[in-house]
Amino acid sequence: MKSILYILLAMTVLSCSKKNEEISSDSIYNVSSKWQKQDGNAITFSDFKGKVIVTAMIFTSCKTACPRLTAEMRAISEKVGKTNPEDISFLLISIDPETDTPEVMKAYLAVNRFDDKKVDLHPKQ
Repeated sequence: MKSILYILLAMTVLSCSKKNEEISSDSIYNVSSKWQKQDGNAITFSDFKGKVIVTAMIFTSCKTACPRLTAEMRAISEKVGKTNPEDISFLLISIDPETDTPEVMKAYLAVNRFDDKKVDLHPKQ
């Protein structure tokens, strides 16, 4: 698991060094779909342009891999997020939008000890 953390940290450092480069037309920042945050507000990937995005895909009713992914995301956010919090966004993306309503997502963040100002949990739309 440490190797995954090191890979994520390396990706973070490398992506931070390329801020002035033009974004490719096939970049995730150009995906036009709208997503919903845990507070009910809409958001798009272009809202994260210029930031490093650390993300994991989960569903809140998952009892196997998702709790582990969530714990790893929290650990990364606690270690890396303090460095440049305005430059890094942590996203947990739900793959079960019918179950994972904004209320469910907000409760999930609380149970998993996330500061909901640091981590967004989006239902896939």
